Amino acid sequence: MILVSDHTRAKETAALVCIAAKWSCKIQVDPQLGERNWGNFHHQDNEKRVKFFLAKKRDPLHTPGPLS
Repeated sequence: MILVSDHTRAKETAALVCIAAKWSCKIQVDPQLGERNWGNFHHQDNEKRVKFFLAKKRDPLHTPGPLS
């Protein structure tokens, strides 16, 4: 069994590892493994927050995290 966070990239990576290693394994999602540090994001003005979430919606895997 492989434990992963609920992040898409973690689940995809675990699946690729199972395939490459020729394992028949179960991938178990544990949301508590998905840590995020938003820094001082809550201090950003609303315009910056809106722009960030729009970009994140368009491309969730390649949008850089908010800057503090």
